[in-house]
Amino acid sequence: MAVYYTYILRCGDGSLYTGITTDPLRRLNMHRAGTGARYTRARGAVGLAALWQSADRAAASRLEYRLKTLSRAQKLALIAGGPLPDAFDPAAYRRLPLPEEEEEAPPAGPERPFSRRTSD
Repeated sequence: MAVYYTYILRCGDGSLYTGITTDPLRRLNMHRAGTGARYTRARGAVGLAALWQSADRAAASRLEYRLKTLSRAQKLALIAGGPLPDAFDPAAYRRLPLPEEEEEAPPAGPERPFSRRTSD
């Protein structure tokens, strides 16, 4: 059975996006590449702000829904390390440290110098 994660992303415009995945770094890279959610395509994904592990997809989806109902101030308090609100069962969700983000390697292959047209 796959392990699911619920995450909060910081977007380029300062907003927050919440989602679920089985692979947080892969999903972050998808958001950054513009192949993730429509919301992050328009705003740009800066990085992971918070991450929780759940036992299954249903639990991750429940947490995602509940996080989306929180105010921005409550989400920022969670990101800062605050506990989940009382309505959550803390035993069902484990907060994880944020994974080290891999720097994207430059594309392989020969370098292509820029050509400049000059007038005669």
